[in-house]
Amino acid sequence: ILPSNVTLTGPLPYSDIPQKLHKARIGLLPLSSAPGNEGRSPMKYYEYLAAGLCILGRSSPALAGRTTPGVRLYSTIDEAIHMAGDLMSLPSPSNDDGIEAAREYGWDRRAQALLEFAQVLIDPTSTSSSDRHPRERDTSSSQLEGNRPMVVAPDVGRSPTPSTSRASR
Repeated sequence: ILPSNVTLTGPLPYSDIPQKLHKARIGLLPLSSAPGNEGRSPMKYYEYLAAGLCILGRSSPALAGRTTPGVRLYSTIDEAIHMAGDLMSLPSPSNDDGIEAAREYGWDRRAQALLEFAQVLIDPTSTSSSDRHPRERDTSSSQLEGNRPMVVAPDVGRSPTPSTSRASR
């Protein structure tokens, strides 16, 4: 028998999920120990964070390498029980720091990073709105002489030509 604060709803329409998550405090990620889960980064992880939930999940190599606020990873059932109690005793029902962490992995931020990366590939002398990564090599024109571009984005509305449709060396 489950405690009164635990409800098993069965399948729900996707449109009902935000309302249900808003009423919860902890999102569960009880991944099995199957080898296929070792590198898995479940979307539920980010959905729970974006909804302001803390997360209680089974530890896996992919999840254990992260330091995200409000996330507790267990290896044993005893650890899970202890961590669930800790999460329920937090003063705020919302994981605001987790919400901010989830924003870093949102599609808008990922798309912006991809656009900035592509711009540097197209024009190595350009700078993006954020500082360029410190490991980026200097790609002055003297270093690029004689080399064909590795990636070129065709203009919108133009058909790609062979030199712009794939990477070349």
